[in-house]
Amino acid sequence: MSPDIVCQVVRSSGQRDMANQSKTPAENRNRILIEWFYHELWDRFDKALIPVLLTEDVRFRGSLGQNKSGRAEFAEYIDFVRRAFPDFSNEIEEMISEGDKAFVALHIVARIAPRSSESLRPVSGFNMPGRQCSRSAMIR
Repeated sequence: MSPDIVCQVVRSSGQRDMANQSKTPAENRNRILIEWFYHELWDRFDKALIPVLLTEDVRFRGSLGQNKSGRAEFAEYIDFVRRAFPDFSNEIEEMISEGDKAFVALHIVARIAPRSSESLRPVSGFNMPGRQCSRSAMIR
C-alpha cells in the first residue's frame, strides 16, 4: 500500500485533524504518516505497518542510540524496545511540516520491564526495572 493510499484511508475514516485543513496536501500527508508512525506502529508495536510506512532502505537512529538499516533491522529494534518497555508510548508535542520535510517534538513515556535492565545498562537513566521513565526527543 503506497503512502498516498494510506492517506486516503485515514482521511475517509474522518480522523483528519480539523486544524490541519489549511495545510497543503503534502503537509497533511506528512502529518498523517507521522501520526501513524508514532501512534500505530510504535505505540501498538504494529510491525505490519513497516512496509506501508517505510521504504526498504530505511535508515533509523533510535533514541536508545542504535542505528538500523532496512526494514528487517528496524523490526528488530521495535522488538528490542518492546521487550525493554512493554508499555512504551509517544506523545507528539509539536509537529512542523513543510513540503517533503517534517520535524517532530516527542515526549516518550515507558515503564522498564523487569528483565530489561541488563540490555539497557549502557543507556543512562534506564537501568531500574519497574521504574517509569520519560524523555523528550526531537526528530527530523
